[in-house]
Amino acid sequence: MKLLVHLHLYYHNQIDYFIEKLSNIEGCDWDLYVTYVEENPKTFEKIKNLKPETKFFKVKNIGYDIWPFIQIIRQVELKNYDYVIKLHTKAKSKQNIE
Repeated sequence: MKLLVHLHLYYHNQIDYFIEKLSNIEGCDWDLYVTYVEENPKTFEKIKNLKPETKFFKVKNIGYDIWPFIQIIRQVELKNYDYVIKLHTKAKSKQNIE
């Protein structure tokens, strides 16, 4: 089984959470594609420590998380993957602040 994981990274302060979750992927081969709007070397280093062969793509800040996802889909051969996971950082809502 082969898995394509796309992480759209907008809020860099959430990267530790996503790295923790991604580190639990077991029992399959997987590729990590990260899209971002603003560069952050510390964040990129954390991701590379998890998955050194991660592919990074800078994208425009348009289309919420669907535009970055479309950019990744254009870069890969979907037939090489059995499953796709699409993740993205989110702003906390007012309901979650309390």
